[in-house]
Amino acid sequence: MKKLLFVTSDKVSIEKLSTQSGIFMQLKDKYEIDFFVVSRYCSLGANVRYAFESAVLKKRNLFHLSNPFAKKASSQLNRILKKFKYDCVFALSSAAIAYVKTDVPIVYFCDATFKNMVDCYWQGISDKRIKEYDSVQLKAIQNADHVICSSEWAKNSVVNNYGITDKVSIIHTGASLDCADTSVLEHEGINLLFVGNGKNYVAQGGLTAIECTKRLNSRQDGNFYRLHMVGKVPNELESNDVNVYGALDINVREQKNMLEDLWRSADILIMPTNDECAPSVFCDASAYGIPSVTYNIGGASDYVRNGENGICLPLDAEAEDFADAIEELVLSDEKLQQMKKRAEEIFIEELNWPVFGNKVAEIIDSLN
Repeated sequence: MKKLLFVTSDKVSIEKLSTQSGIFMQLKDKYEIDFFVVSRYCSLGANVRYAFESAVLKKRNLFHLSNPFAKKASSQLNRILKKFKYDCVFALSSAAIAYVKTDVPIVYFCDATFKNMVDCYWQGISDKRIKEYDSVQLKAIQNADHVICSSEWAKNSVVNNYGITDKVSIIHTGASLDCADTSVLEHEGINLLFVGNGKNYVAQGGLTAIECTKRLNSRQDGNFYRLHMVGKVPNELESNDVNVYGALDINVREQKNMLEDLWRSADILIMPTNDECAPSVFCDASAYGIPSVTYNIGGASDYVRNGENGICLPLDAEAEDFADAIEELVLSDEKLQQMKKRAEEIFIEELNWPVFGNKVAEIIDSLN
């Protein structure tokens, strides 16, 4: 069995249900794996300097993409690769491989490049730091023997922003839940589901989802729409139209069971988010045969195929536009059922972890 060094900055995520754990679980069945966990500490001087910029100058700081951090992490990785024999390095951290010098093949998994994020999401970074962080990202991509992207959005950035065309591929990730029981729970009315991932529910479109639900019910089209909200959502937002469940931890059995029941009783996933890369929530939706309605942003359109397993609306779409899209689906039951069926097919064909694992293994094995 080949030996693989798994490079991550967050080993805790591997011990819980997450994208990292999904990747790890697939690789551990195929390879002998050791971990290299990137230390968050660099040097006192560097830590103080970057902290000063954040606290005093009010500039957003991404220390994990800085040159001092990358050089320290790469130096640590170099020592390990000289001391132990590995057939491949699988890296989730760009900093750790930016300055590494080794003959061991490196596979770098990228759900978004720095350029992706600074163009779409990250604000308040100084021009000096943008240049620095971007150079670390470029070095990591150049150092990798193969770059695996989780979406066309990320791949396009690798190709167009960093000039890499011959060693990059797209492999979609899988669901966050095991989806063992996807049978439908009977319910009245139309259940809309919003599943936040613990971040800002406003950035993830929670208020748009609420307003959309209210507008749907005001239309009196013969259906009652109820929005079920999971995530860090204030309880005071609960109403006759909205049920709030709070943040549900899928690593706690009772909470995981509750979330699974919400999926089994859902009709449509509504995620008007502008804060996603390659969200596993859309994989979960397809696993349960639930069409998704979201924005065409980031990696979303790789997981929500417009007109197939859901609808991707333009970024200027508002609550009324989401209501129009959902009502059209509900009032055309044939179209809704077709989307449900196609969602299940796409999950089986592509949006699951075994498919991901097999494709990654093909790449790793081709490098040895």
